[in-house]
Amino acid sequence: MKKVFLLIIFLTANTVQSQEEMDLKVLIGSINSQIDTDIAQSKFKNLSIRRISQTPDNKDFPTKLLTVKIGDILDSGDGKYYRLLSKSETKEFKVKYIFIDGDKLDLSELNELKAQINKEYYADIPFAQIADKYSMDPRKNGGDLGWFPEGRMVRPFEDAVKNHKKGEIFTAEFKPKNWHFVIFKNHDDREAGELEYIEIQPLKFSKTIDSSLSKKQISVLISYMRTKDGELTKVSIDNLRCVNCTLEDDYTNQIESIISRCFDKIKESSNISQIDLARVNVKTLNFDLE
Repeated sequence: MKKVFLLIIFLTANTVQSQEEMDLKVLIGSINSQIDTDIAQSKFKNLSIRRISQTPDNKDFPTKLLTVKIGDILDSGDGKYYRLLSKSETKEFKVKYIFIDGDKLDLSELNELKAQINKEYYADIPFAQIADKYSMDPRKNGGDLGWFPEGRMVRPFEDAVKNHKKGEIFTAEFKPKNWHFVIFKNHDDREAGELEYIEIQPLKFSKTIDSSLSKKQISVLISYMRTKDGELTKVSIDNLRCVNCTLEDDYTNQIESIISRCFDKIKESSNISQIDLARVNVKTLNFDLE
């Protein structure tokens, strides 16, 4: 009887696991667009569901995707599933830039600022240092955009980049928003193949200790963008930590509730600026535990 009981447990556990794997495959097979991704992520809050566009030289690119066909589902073997949506050949650019919001300056102040930036650059002050000093983009990072593919930036910005060579400094203006850019091209253009794919996996906790806190806490690092209508898009849970939890603590069953509260928190954000629509917002949200 004991052997039969153990066999039933074994079969049940494997049936549940197979069902979970099958459900993830069915789910990822139904996701084709960013809208599909957003709907799935809002519905299945215990999962991390992302639509990603990357070139294979990115450090976290799943290289096995290079071996599959468009539409294929790839089991990574570590709980993640991928589905390849598209492959494309594209050109990539790399620059540093300074963003200036023309609505915050009058014309004389704007021209003076551009002249001062040029003066400091030609005085051999590193462009990254100048960008951190003058850029109105809250994400300074020395003005470094990293590699970006053709078609991602606003048209005047991209056209200016295409028309200049490595080592040149120049300006661009996006008139509909009164945005101004001082740009330093620090790399030659390169040809790159970009792959678009869906990544899906169960959310997992990590556990850390923070001696400055006297209580247990769930800490969530969440990133997202907004559409022009202010709707959330590209929501991604990038880190889920249980602070000051013991080895025995398991809050897995509370994940959906916690992530729902994260959605509610970021939906409460108001006063969306135009720059918010063009960048990824990153927030850390903390929830005290009993």
